[in-house]
Amino acid sequence: MGHYREGIRLAEGALKIHELLGDTAEQTRCLMTLAALLHGDEQLDAAEEAASRAINIRAANLIALLPAYIISRARRRRKSTISK
Repeated sequence: MGHYREGIRLAEGALKIHELLGDTAEQTRCLMTLAALLHGDEQLDAAEEAASRAINIRAANLIALLPAYIISRARRRRKSTISK
């Protein structure tokens, strides 16, 4: 199980860098990798926490995109209604 420790250390380092950069897509990837490594190392509570953080970041990103998607759909509908 000790072979997971180096991967965990590297994933945590990468996560910190992407947090500083504000890159939420890469944060999500790092957290999922970290969750898998922690699971492999039998750190199940920590693995669950990392996976939950990844899910929360992804959900927040999707919610943030929703208004732009709704506006885009509304504009397309208006254009199709006008052209009929």
